[in-house]
Formats: sequence, C-alpha cells, structure tokens
Amino acid sequence: MAQLKKRIDYLDLLKGFAILWIIWYHQPHTELVDHYYHVPIFFFISGIVFKDKSFIDFIKGVVLHIVIPFLFFYLISYCFQISRFLFENLTVNGFEWNQIFDLFKQDNYIDYIRINRPLWFLVSLTVIQLLYYIICRIPKFLILIICAIVFIFKEPILSWQTYFMFNQSLYWLIYFALGDILGKWIVKRNESTYNGPNSFLISKWKIVIIISSICLYIAISQIAFHNNNSMISNLLYDTKVITFVVVSVLLFSYLKGNNICIRLLRFYGQNSLTVLGIHILVSIIYGGFAFKLIGITGNNLIGFVIFILTSVTMVPIILFINRFLPFCVGKTVINFKASKKT
Repeated sequence: MAQLKKRIDYLDLLKGFAILWIIWYHQPHTELVDHYYHVPIFFFISGIVFKDKSFIDFIKGVVLHIVIPFLFFYLISYCFQISRFLFENLTVNGFEWNQIFDLFKQDNYIDYIRINRPLWFLVSLTVIQLLYYIICRIPKFLILIICAIVFIFKEPILSWQTYFMFNQSLYWLIYFALGDILGKWIVKRNESTYNGPNSFLISKWKIVIIISSICLYIAISQIAFHNNNSMISNLLYDTKVITFVVVSVLLFSYLKGNNICIRLLRFYGQNSLTVLGIHILVSIIYGGFAFKLIGITGNNLIGFVIFILTSVTMVPIILFINRFLPFCVGKTVINFKASKKT
C-alpha cells in the first residue's frame, strides 16, 4: 500500500470531533453520545497514517510519538493524584503509592491505569504498532483473515488476562488494519475527487457509498435488536462501528474552509494527543468544584458544563505545552548530533 506523504486536513478535523466526543463521553452524558465509536475512529486513522519503514526508524517513531508522551502524561497524572489526595485529606497517609505500577498489572480490561484511565489507548497503540509492523508485509488478504479470526473469537480473546493490554490490542488491531488497508484506499480515491475529468463521478461514488453505508447501519441496528446470539451480536456491532467510521471519514472529507468551527476542530485534532493525556485531570478538578458548590456531579447538564469548561481550558494548556514542552508530546525531534564549530 502506498504511503501517505502529507498531512490530511479532514482527518485532523475528524480527530478533533472524536477527541471532543471523548471529553464529553467521560462526563455524565445523554445516550446520544453513549456509543463507543470515538476510539475506533482513532485506531482507524492511526492505521491510515501508518508507514512501513526501517526497523530503527519505526522504533524511533514509536518512542518519540507514543512512548515519551505516555511517560510524560503518566508522571504528570501520578503527581496530580498525589496533590489531589493531599488537598482532599490534608495528608498523604493512605495514598496508594503503588498506583504507579498499575501499568505492569496483568488484567483483561482497559481501565486498570487508575491514575489516568484514558492512557490505556497509548499502551494499546504501542502494542498494535509493534504487532502490525510484524505482519504488515504479508499479503493484505491474510491480514484480513487474521482480523476475521479475531472477530470470531472476540469474547475469549478479551477475557484473557494479559500484560500491557495485549488481549485488547488484538481486538483493536482490526480497526488499525482496516485503516491501513481500507482507509488508505478511501484517502487515495478521495484525492482523485479534486483532479481530472472524472472528479464529478468519483464524488458521486462517495455519495453512493455514504448513503449505502447509512442504510446498512440502520439495517444492522434492526437485526441486532432482535438477535440473541452473542457471536452474531459481536459481528453485527463491529460491522456497525466500521460502517460508522467509514461514513465519518467520507463525510469529513467534504469539510473545507477556515471558519471558527473548522479552526477549532483542526486545533483539537492536531493536538488530540495532549487532549487525550490531560483532559481527564482537568475534568476531575471541575467535577470537584461542582460537587463542592451544588453537591452533585452525575447530572447531564453538569456534565455538559464540565465538558465545555474542560474543552476551553485545554486550549491554553495545549499552547503552553506546544511552546515550552513540545518534545514531551511528540511535536519535535531533538537533533542529537552536535553541530560542528568552525
């Protein structure tokens, strides 16, 4: 599969939408945002931007863009949890210092990193990148067969107790692989929309795919409602999610311009890693204030207010980190070669 050589604006916009969805999802919310589609979007896009390169360059990229940011957010979160405990109890007696070792637990679910639960995504993405680097050179149809096998055995795989979320990563590998295979194909086809005499026909093709996918999504939802078989339910659910992700990519490819909404989505999308790593800490602070003021935090309206406040607060945090600590969030690469003095 050909490598993508430039940043794709509409993928940044989609990432901005998905990361805002994540912030809202982590607050008390209505059932409108209760679907777990935001995470598949990120794994799918990660597959789209995956590049097959030399092993040294690959490892360097994983360390600079995933591992170092993870460690940065992990240590900040640990210090935050100590400070939070001290503020609430006026002592550190009773604080669970061993939380910092949660990363090395053997478990079968994703929420065991107590100091900052959303960081599970970066752990899983690291494992997925390593797994996919191993298999990416085999024929694509074999990769799709591997994905199908994982689909079939989803429940037993997710029940395994593994280190570093290996079981979860096998499942999410499906979306990453589909991003590399199907997502890259969509992006390449979409690029043709803006070139050549067939641009109208290709744009027409996109519309047909969108409408067909929406109809398929609705049909699957109806079938799933009347189905009682767990294996079929899993297959229908994941097919629904894939359909939603594909439609989202195609719909966002139509977004252009530079109005305030587009600029905000682009900003959050280009800084989604920082939002992922920090937003839950900000939300905890606002949730604490809400509880002190009115005694409740589980109200949907309060959750929406916390979502807005957290999203706004992330802006100066992002700007500060990008200016003073860009290396910590994978924004720049340090040149370790000392320049020669003449």
